[in-house]
Formats: sequence, structure tokens, C-alpha cells
Amino acid sequence: MKDSININPSDWKLWVKNIKGQIRSTQLKAAVKVNTELLLLYWKLGANIVEKQKSANWGDKFLKMLSEELQAEFPNMSGFSSTNLYRIKQWYLFYSQEDTIVAQAVRQLEPSQDNEIVAQAVAQLELEKKNEIVQQAVAQLEPSQENEIVAQPVRQLEENKEIH
Repeated sequence: MKDSININPSDWKLWVKNIKGQIRSTQLKAAVKVNTELLLLYWKLGANIVEKQKSANWGDKFLKMLSEELQAEFPNMSGFSSTNLYRIKQWYLFYSQEDTIVAQAVRQLEPSQDNEIVAQAVAQLELEKKNEIVQQAVAQLEPSQENEIVAQPVRQLEENKEIH
């Protein structure tokens, strides 16, 4: 005798649809987390490059040597060409400059309760600006081997919106 399962087709479809939605949501959250971590890595890498180039007496071969070292250590990870390392450095310099200007202006204020409030507001704005930079960078990523994990769930979500 065969066991049979009596499932209401509409309940089944709704249940499966909910599970699929949970999977898509989790994929997207994971992809955003991965890319956020990569952007933070690139930010720190840019800062490290800038700092080393200030304190060291290295010539034009610095980025090429670093690129070769990183590519040898991480052969399956793209993004460490000398051109990309230069762009990471430039990206860091561009966005860190704005924070430096704001921080310098706040330090020049006379100490007072009002200025403390301004300093706290500026610190909050700086945090929001960094979060915005990360969000913009994630949104502007183009599909590649490195960020395909983001592109796939985003495409699925877009397709799902078109269906419904």
C-alpha cells in the first residue's frame, strides 16, 4: 500500500512561495554583507597603501610589487591588479578627504556646549556618509565573477517583481 499525502494545491503553492522568498531574501542579505566587507577591505587597503607610501621610500614599482604578492597569495580572487590597486588608493583618497575637511573644521571651533552638539552631529553625518558611500558602491557594482553573488539574487528579485 502506497502512502499518500493529501495537500491542498493552493496551500502548497503559498508555502513554497514563502520558502522561495526566504531563500531570495537570505541570498540578498548575504550578498550585501559580502560586498560590504569587500568594500571595507578595499577602504582599509587604500588607507594602508596611502600610509605606506607616505612613510616608505618606494618608487613607482610599489603597486606592481604589491599586486604580484596579492595575486600570488590569492590566485582565485580578482581585483588586485596594479591598476585596481591604484584605483582603490584614489577612491580612498577622494572619499577620505571630505571627512578630513569636516574634522578639521570641527576641531577649530571654540569649546562650548553648542560646539559639542555640532561635533556629535558631524560625527553622525560622517558615519551616515560612509554608510551611503558603501551603499552607493554596492548599487553601482557591475556583474563580474567577484560580485556575481550580488547580481544573481538581485536579478531574481527583479524577475519576481515583474511576475507579480
